[in-house]
Amino acid sequence: MSYYQSPFGQNTPAGAPPGSSVQTSPFPGGAPQMAPPPQPGQQGSGPYGAPPPMAGGQHPVAPPMGQPSVGPPPLPGQHMPRPPPTYASTPSNAAPGQAFEYVAPGPTGSQPPPAAAAHGGMAPGGGQVLETAECDPALNARPEFLRGSFSVMPASESTQVKAKLPIGFFCQPLAPTESQVPVADVIHRCARCRTYLNPFAALNLQLRRWICNLCGHSNGIDVYEPPPEMTCGTVDFIATQDYMVRPPVPPVYVFCFEKSYTAISTGLVRVAANAIKDALPNLPERSQIALMTFDDKSVSIFDLQSANGTEYVISDVDDPFLPKPMDSLLVNVFDDAVSGTINNVLDSLAEMNPPSVASDCCCITAAVKLANLVMRHLGGKLSIFSCTKPIELTPGKLKKEERAPDATSMVAPASSVFKDMTLDLIAVQITVELFVATDNLHMDLASLAPLAKYTGGDMRYYPLFREAFRGEQLRQDIQHMLTRETGFEAVMKFRVSPGYELKSYHGHLFQRTRNLLVAPNCTEDETFGCIVGVNKDFSGPQARSVCIQAALLYTSSAGERRIRVNTSQFPKSLDVEQVMASCDAQAAAIIMGKYAINESHNVSDARKYLLDTTQAALAGPNGRLESLEALPGLVLGLLKSDVFSAAGDITRDMRAYEAHRFESLPISLGNAQASPRMLAVHNLAGTPAGYPIKGDESERIELPEEIHPLSAQSMSADGAFIIEDGENIFLWLGQGISGQFLNGVFGIGSLVEISTELGSGAIVSTGDDSSVRLTNIIDQLRRDRRHYMPLVILPQGHPQENKFFERLVADRTAGTQISYEEFVQRLGLRGQTVPVGTAAAMGGFPQQQMNSPSAMPSQQQHPPSVGGRNTPMAAMAPPALAGKTGMAHGGPPPPPPMMAGTQGSNYGYQQQAPPPPPTMGNNYSHPPANQAYRQ
Repeated sequence: MSYYQSPFGQNTPAGAPPGSSVQTSPFPGGAPQMAPPPQPGQQGSGPYGAPPPMAGGQHPVAPPMGQPSVGPPPLPGQHMPRPPPTYASTPSNAAPGQAFEYVAPGPTGSQPPPAAAAHGGMAPGGGQVLETAECDPALNARPEFLRGSFSVMPASESTQVKAKLPIGFFCQPLAPTESQVPVADVIHRCARCRTYLNPFAALNLQLRRWICNLCGHSNGIDVYEPPPEMTCGTVDFIATQDYMVRPPVPPVYVFCFEKSYTAISTGLVRVAANAIKDALPNLPERSQIALMTFDDKSVSIFDLQSANGTEYVISDVDDPFLPKPMDSLLVNVFDDAVSGTINNVLDSLAEMNPPSVASDCCCITAAVKLANLVMRHLGGKLSIFSCTKPIELTPGKLKKEERAPDATSMVAPASSVFKDMTLDLIAVQITVELFVATDNLHMDLASLAPLAKYTGGDMRYYPLFREAFRGEQLRQDIQHMLTRETGFEAVMKFRVSPGYELKSYHGHLFQRTRNLLVAPNCTEDETFGCIVGVNKDFSGPQARSVCIQAALLYTSSAGERRIRVNTSQFPKSLDVEQVMASCDAQAAAIIMGKYAINESHNVSDARKYLLDTTQAALAGPNGRLESLEALPGLVLGLLKSDVFSAAGDITRDMRAYEAHRFESLPISLGNAQASPRMLAVHNLAGTPAGYPIKGDESERIELPEEIHPLSAQSMSADGAFIIEDGENIFLWLGQGISGQFLNGVFGIGSLVEISTELGSGAIVSTGDDSSVRLTNIIDQLRRDRRHYMPLVILPQGHPQENKFFERLVADRTAGTQISYEEFVQRLGLRGQTVPVGTAAAMGGFPQQQMNSPSAMPSQQQHPPSVGGRNTPMAAMAPPALAGKTGMAHGGPPPPPPMMAGTQGSNYGYQQQAPPPPPTMGNNYSHPPANQAYRQ
């Protein structure tokens, strides 16, 4: 008997197998049958669901290993392994809106077919596994919805071990797409394993039956033509009442503002209140909202049904209560009777005067508890705007064993208080969105982040926030959060073919059972990752292909219950070279990064895992595979990112934020972080860059040609260069930039006059061609990422100039003092070099290509913190691999980071020593003052 595991650890029986009866073959010429199980090593006379016998009593025979079948090709979906029967039903203690596993009553006395071999394979004991399968990639789910690290799956555990790289899949179920997703109003699911009908199942319209391509069960279907889900791997189903435990609820938004001195004086409350007011008309028609505030001593909520928006202050922060019934605290946004009150309250918040006494902490936990009471009957989204540390995380409240870890820890929290709060929020379908805008204060984001992560929300971080500097970014982020496509009351389920198992998951989610994930709110930006492996304990017959299906059950903003199903099917192979040749290097690098974040205790362990796994995967002949050419550069880019960099200037909060963000990134943004785009924007004359593309109805802007390699040698000191990494747009201006460019773009005569703190606001609208084209390019880069990326202006010699050079993956950088060419040589790929140019020294200046030597900047202009010419080069000399404690080429894969410890090969990297742990009291680890330029 299978069990349902509730989020509170209570096991509930999930049903029992039905009885047995004779089944009817869905194929012409078939007959009712109940085949006896085959003897060990003997091919069954005809597995259930297989084609009818051939003329003369002959049967198709599996070809020898590595040879194609000579028989007629099987019908799509006819590769039917027979897993152990599993049954599931809606648990009695399911959370509201999560009737995900409804099981329709099947035929009386139905029974799964006997344990015979799957079509095209042999029963256990025969030992034969076919290497190829009829899989049509055109029928797979679109890659923006479902994408894997391999398109040919390993057929055995030994093949998987030899492949070295993890087998991972990414699902972004609500990803924006230009083409329409097919919609089906009738749901067809396997009565045994609950798989949704998909293009790889075998369908017989004459007998009105289909055979599940995961478990081989024969199911009835009442259709006369192939349904929409048979023609496309991505489909939307209109959910019936069977998938609901209550009618779809309206979208609920609760906004909670910190009203401390810092929050008001920096402009956090003003920007947030005005942005919400502007976004309210764009919310769904049935939306309900509530407004709250909090400080270090109390939490308040507004009665929006009163004429003046009465504010109720609750000083009992340990046990807050509702001052009025929840129905009067949540109001409809479009109700004319309250719309004026809503706007007046938001205006009063924006114009609020700061208190006379500043506080360095707040009672955010009380705000979460009160918001839970307000919205628990409907669920929804709780947005919190905060800038000071929660009281629970101040040194006086933390226990000795909960003190903040050092900066080398990956995502180690100082307290679990916020993680513990998430269970109650998940149970009532509440998602938390955090907007943290600090004023040079350590917030312990590692402890705060679980509040957003496990409820399916997100956290945004604005260090050293000022309205003039980051106000536009905050405003755009709020607008995007409220207007993007969102699925409420969402649950996600992965299924994979028998013989394989789902090992772990990555993303902002809560894992309720082995394959059921909960995300109270699932947005178009949310990406779920899973790692798949060969199930070594599986003893059933082997199929010729591997199918993975991801289904998201959610309520749309319009109040419609839907199921987004993505299905893909891949061939299998025992040849490790064939498996590795199908590798998607981009997907593999990102799944490695997410695994390293979740499974490593500190940065050293995470870096070691990335290095050892990459070296093992590229050892021997694999290093010459075209599919793996991009892997070294992507991994090196990850090692130089703020998540995995060993540089000593990365604060704990910044690393915790970057790790939290990386966990839910889609592949496109993950690769933008590992391999940024660099563009030259000073020499656009005579090119179409910066103008709309002719004939493009979307009015897309032509971008300059990307610069490769990402090296300072590709730059010049008289140029202007952009690097975009998916989160920021860095604009570097050389000392030799022309005065005409400065005057046309910024309205200044020299580089020292530029106001870098204004970001995009520093670009003037004079109508100059250079200004217009640069603005168009920046806007197009932001549209490509579908979210706002701030512009960070870095003139040559700026204190934060190294943030530009750290993204030049081909060069040596702080924390990872190795170039791309040296990196691939140390991986044993000595035949590979940087495609164009030569790597520069760490943080080095671009080599001037002008004829006049006097145009080169002097050494005095080069800040020592950047590196380059003032950096000793002896410590950077590439050491030989001999004598390292790391894994030898072609050796076994490294143990998990927890088992390996922190000792091992650093491959010659010069890692800086971690700073000492903070002392007792209020001596927090503050970021340096120049962090204002850090995005």
